[in-house]
Amino acid sequence: MGRGINPLEASGAVMVVGSYLLVYFFRGNFPYSSLRGLGWYNAIPQVGTAIFAVGWWQSLRPGLARGLTRFEAIVVLGFVGVLCVLQVSRAERTLLVNAPALSAKELKLLPIPSLQRYRALYFKEVFLARQIRALARLEKADAAVAKLRVGPETLRSIYGRVLVPGIPEKQLSTDSFSLLRHPPEDSSRPVDIARVRFALDELLRPEIDPRPAWLEPDDPWPRP
Repeated sequence: MGRGINPLEASGAVMVVGSYLLVYFFRGNFPYSSLRGLGWYNAIPQVGTAIFAVGWWQSLRPGLARGLTRFEAIVVLGFVGVLCVLQVSRAERTLLVNAPALSAKELKLLPIPSLQRYRALYFKEVFLARQIRALARLEKADAAVAKLRVGPETLRSIYGRVLVPGIPEKQLSTDSFSLLRHPPEDSSRPVDIARVRFALDELLRPEIDPRPAWLEPDDPWPRP
């Protein structure tokens, strides 16, 4: 008589299949121009596969099922620690690559990796703060749009494509207006553009990163 699938195998299989269905249903309608690397998507089916394999291995030795010993727990934690350490250099490289390019003068001012790392962390913190402020303004814009009763196409015709920091330029199907909860638009009523601009201009105005204090006056900013 065949055995049934155990909880670990079921959980692992759901994670593997569900992760691919998630990508298909939530990102499958994006155009090819929006394609970009998202490593964390790959991690979900990998974790699911590992859980399924553990469940399958456990099913081969049902009489040996027991909790971890102290030594085995230390081995598992040590293995996780080693994997984390191995990822440190990759994380450092990614942090530096994602920062704005160094100018020739900056390279002379910040010649060593540790200084370049502090520079990259500065830009990371500035970006995060700018993103939080943009989302806070967008929340206020959401309330204003509910009163104005204007739809996304009307807003795009007035403002063009407005992005929240973090939305890629190539992800053409997404912008600030796709994040708003738009009420039904009354097409029979003409849009009062002056009223819309009065309510939304300041809330939708793009915010430029502040000029870093260490840059020379003739250093271009923002970087092209």
